[in-house]
Amino acid sequence: MMLCAFSLARKFVVELAAFAAFGYWGRERRPAATRRLATAPRMGFEVAIVGVATIALLVAGAPATAAVLAVLVANEHRAAA
Repeated sequence: MMLCAFSLARKFVVELAAFAAFGYWGRERRPAATRRLATAPRMGFEVAIVGVATIALLVAGAPATAAVLAVLVANEHRAAA
């Protein structure tokens, strides 16, 4: 049982490292935007993406995590406005 837990923890750390590597690579390779999307459409797009993620968490049976995500995003958008 301990070996299984260690194996899962190791896999989780490797997946986090992969996400970090992709984030770093994307930051270094991103194209320079010549113009930025207007605030209203951009916020609508962001809310839609986070809404889908929140619904996915609810469907997956993680309502507390979905609530935390929704509150964090709402606070971020309120602070940006």
